[in-house]
Amino acid sequence: MLFSEFIKQRRKEAKKKFYDFEDKLYTYSYVKRLGVQTPKVLWVGDVENLPPFEGYPNDIVIKANSMSNTFGVYPLRNGRCVFDGYKYTPQQIKNRIYDVPFVTSNKIPTIIEEFILSKHDEQIPRDYKFYCDRGKIMMVHVACRKTRNGNDDIHHYLDEYFNPLEDKVVERHNFMPIAPAKPSCWDRMVTDVCKISKDLGCFMRIDMYASTRGPVFGELTPTPNGGDGYTTFGDEYLASKLVKEFDD
Repeated sequence: MLFSEFIKQRRKEAKKKFYDFEDKLYTYSYVKRLGVQTPKVLWVGDVENLPPFEGYPNDIVIKANSMSNTFGVYPLRNGRCVFDGYKYTPQQIKNRIYDVPFVTSNKIPTIIEEFILSKHDEQIPRDYKFYCDRGKIMMVHVACRKTRNGNDDIHHYLDEYFNPLEDKVVERHNFMPIAPAKPSCWDRMVTDVCKISKDLGCFMRIDMYASTRGPVFGELTPTPNGGDGYTTFGDEYLASKLVKEFDD
């Protein structure tokens, strides 16, 4: 079975099993129980009640509690969104999040949390996406983000030992066939990821950040890319690394 087939089958058969992992606050609570650091949550509530930004740190992230892309996320540094440089008011962010049908129809809470400061002094912290299965690291995808739409992002693919893979894994990605600089907290990050993966006992993509205070958890993704867009190389490589081709 190819990796894409495994993910698409999972989407059909196991939606309810992984529903809780779409809730960011739930996953924060889950990994904190395992001793893993998470972003500091500063406020949670209905988007209609989003408070003024005065009284909060200069660098914050505002996002819906359950979104799988960057369009419901507003990372602000000194009041300006790092994706477009625009200085949004609370009302403008309210309107934009409220315009997302999924958020309004499901009454998804909005979160204000700390902006994770990168060890690499980047405007947008690198995203370390660990493809894992039952305590084993299959692959690490390092996404160096530049914009909201991702057109200018740079992507690295690594094995569990931080060695670069020979080819791209996702077709649309701008692939860099070398390893990026290894973060100083790498060993601790690997320990945290393997701890989460072992506790889950199934395949999961586990996203992490290398912050100024060490590794910080990002999110869990049960069906990365929905099973779409994988190259032949990526599809076969990830399939070869799965511990099991089915969920218990």
